[in-house]
Amino acid sequence: VLVLVRRRGRLFEAVIRALKTAGPGVDVAGADRLVIADHIAALDLMALGDALLSPDDDLALACALKSPLFGFTDEDLILLCPPRAGRLGDALSGAAGRFPHWAVAAARLDQWRGEAPLLRPFDFYARVLGRDGGRRAMLARLGPEAADVLDEFMALARTYESTEPATLAGFLAFLRRGGAETKRDMESGRDEVRVMTVHGAKGLEAPVVILADTVDVPKSRTAGGLLPVPDGAGGTVPILAGRKEDGPAVLGLARGAALEREREEYRRLLYVALTRAEDAVIVCGAETRLPGKDKAHARPEGCWYDLVRDALAEETVEVEAPYAQGPVLRWRKGEGFAPARAASSEPVIEGAQGTGIAAAPAPVHISPLHAPPVTAAQLRPSHAEEQAPRPAAPGPRPALESGGLDPILRGDLIHRLLAGLAGLEPAMRRDAAHQLLRHVASALPAETHDILAAEALGVFDHAGLAELFGAGSVAEVPIVGRWMAAGERLISVSGRIDRLAVRPDRILLADFKTDSTPPRLSAEIGGAYVSQLAIYGEVLRRAFPGRAVLAMVVYTRGPVVHSLAPETLAAALARSTGP
Repeated sequence: VLVLVRRRGRLFEAVIRALKTAGPGVDVAGADRLVIADHIAALDLMALGDALLSPDDDLALACALKSPLFGFTDEDLILLCPPRAGRLGDALSGAAGRFPHWAVAAARLDQWRGEAPLLRPFDFYARVLGRDGGRRAMLARLGPEAADVLDEFMALARTYESTEPATLAGFLAFLRRGGAETKRDMESGRDEVRVMTVHGAKGLEAPVVILADTVDVPKSRTAGGLLPVPDGAGGTVPILAGRKEDGPAVLGLARGAALEREREEYRRLLYVALTRAEDAVIVCGAETRLPGKDKAHARPEGCWYDLVRDALAEETVEVEAPYAQGPVLRWRKGEGFAPARAASSEPVIEGAQGTGIAAAPAPVHISPLHAPPVTAAQLRPSHAEEQAPRPAAPGPRPALESGGLDPILRGDLIHRLLAGLAGLEPAMRRDAAHQLLRHVASALPAETHDILAAEALGVFDHAGLAELFGAGSVAEVPIVGRWMAAGERLISVSGRIDRLAVRPDRILLADFKTDSTPPRLSAEIGGAYVSQLAIYGEVLRRAFPGRAVLAMVVYTRGPVVHSLAPETLAAALARSTGP
């Protein structure tokens, strides 16, 4: 089902809200385009970020307190704000004992204020919305349609982190400078309700199309009050247009021509909307005002609803429909438009004198041409070379010397340190590393923090990695690619590069490994590790032709750096992408 409106507005939001509250049997794709920074849910999250980063911003804090995250009322703010002597945050902390929800708000603000500067935007807002119940509170107040905004907000945070330094202040600036609009893929064939504008639906189809916004007409609009007036030489001159009664006749003619152009576009959009349907169109609308005296309705003349009704009125019948509260007008295409009809020797159209048009000749059967099959291979670079599972060595799981740490957790912490500290000045990294570990791994002992920080700092200090962490390099870069390999085999790749630096003449990429025992020689590196970098390197080589690709495996313990020779990468690529 495709629900179409002329423009986004209150009706657009109301339709999505009604669909999402209809029950589990209705799958809703949501809006086709979301301007995240304009939605109240995103504005509340942004206000929270502003308040945490700028303690003097009382307005931002007041907006955050009024949001579902805290649930303050106007009465709460009236009690709290006017008597305060200093900042609103200090006043809340001092008066926290007056009401239980004030105490909860003060404690939560203190916790978030400590986490916000140190965590990535995605990690911080994930705690706000998940761990601390923010998502549940927002959906309870704003309705289920806010779920789409929250999901896209978090997706934007993840996207931002892959291209920019992962700071909360930077993410908020990114949202405000226009990075907060997303357009969804609303392609046909999905078993869900799609809600979108007619402009956005061009090229799409659906079995059932509902025109929900049909009882309004375009108003005459002039950009900046200017009307294009013919200049007598085949061109136009923009003239400032005042009120209708004050203008000369030439302005009246220009105003009428502009209105007619808008009406033509209005009718063209109706054609686009009607032709999106494969089987059925439902034309309806919402009148937002009462009808005038002696009028049965409040629809303006020439609206979509009336254009359709007037064109089909003589062929419609009034019927009861289960989806409507009252009778509806139904029009069905005539029998002559039946989609399929058996071939017959009888005439299919009778003329006025009884002469007929013979049935079409028997169809000519043509053998179709069959293209050779194309095999699509989806490569997961981290599993490029599948190997038989090897039995685990006896004994305890690998652990840190400081008393034991799960290898997966250890690897995640090292990767986060390498990604989060790279953009800092070298003198700031040690303190920042310990701050980060205290907030994301507070349960670990200080000795473990020291070991993890020292290991990450050792990687930064390695002379051979200076360019890898230099200006313009980025961490955790998503990468996708497709190309045709030998034997008409389509190769499709998706993955993530730990560290990437693109230079005018070469590309450096690195994969960080936290193995407990780094190999001494490049030949001892696991085949899957080499194949992963070979596949990533091939995608980059095709994206940046003419640049050398320098790939390396960096073992953080040591650290030990192995640069992979071009012939090694070529051989691994051939093994991974071959038939």
